Amino acid sequence: MMKNIIYLSFILLLNSCVVLDTGLTPIPQSTKEIDIPHYDNGKPYVYWHYAKHKEPQLNISSPEKSTDSLLFRIWVTNPVGHYNQPHALIELKYDTAWHGKMILMKVNFSRWNFIEKITNTKTFKLVPKTNWDNVIDSLYKLKIDKLPTDEAIPNYYNESNRYTGNSTTFSFEYSTKTIYRFYQYGNIYRDPKHYWQPRHIIDLFGYLEDEFNWDSIAREYFK
Repeated sequence: MMKNIIYLSFILLLNSCVVLDTGLTPIPQSTKEIDIPHYDNGKPYVYWHYAKHKEPQLNISSPEKSTDSLLFRIWVTNPVGHYNQPHALIELKYDTAWHGKMILMKVNFSRWNFIEKITNTKTFKLVPKTNWDNVIDSLYKLKIDKLPTDEAIPNYYNESNRYTGNSTTFSFEYSTKTIYRFYQYGNIYRDPKHYWQPRHIIDLFGYLEDEFNWDSIAREYFK
C-alpha cells in the first residue's frame, strides 16, 4: 500500500513544509499532553488533518479527547490518482479488553480544499495469531509510543531528498488517558540501513502482517 501523488504544486508544498494558512483542522484543547507535529506558524501537519477529517466519516472517536485506556491507530494513505484511492486504518484499542479492527476504504481526494471523502468501506476484525499481551509487548519494543515524526530525525531529509509524493504515508496515533501523540513516515524504504526509526516501522508492519495478515487482506480487497 503506498503514498501521495497529487499535482506538483501540492507536492512542492508538502516537500518544502510551506505552512498552509487555511483549511486545516485546528489542534484541539485537551486535558491530555498533546504532541502533534506542526509547521512554523503552528498549523498541524496535513496528514493529521486528513485523519481528523476521516474520523466522523468512519464514526470513530478523536483520541485527543477520548477516555480510552490505550489506543494505537495507523492510517495508511495511498495516492493512486484522485479517485478511489486505497486507504486503510488499523486500530488496536483497550477499554475493558483488547479489540482490533481494520477499516479498508476508497477515498476521493480534493487538492483544492485538502478534503478526503470516503466513498466505500469494509471493516475486518483483527484477532492475533498469538495473544494480545504478545502484540502489545512487541509494539512497545518497536517504540511505537516514542518514535519521532520522520522530519524530526536529524539529517533524514535534506533539500534534495524530501517527500517525493509517490510512496505510501503511514500516520500513527498513540493515546492513553493522559497522553496523545501523532507522527508520520513517508517512503520508509529510502534508507532503513542508516536510520533505525524507519527500520522499526518496516519491522512493525512485518510483525502486524504475521499476527493479523493485514496486508494480505488489503491487497485482496483492493485488487
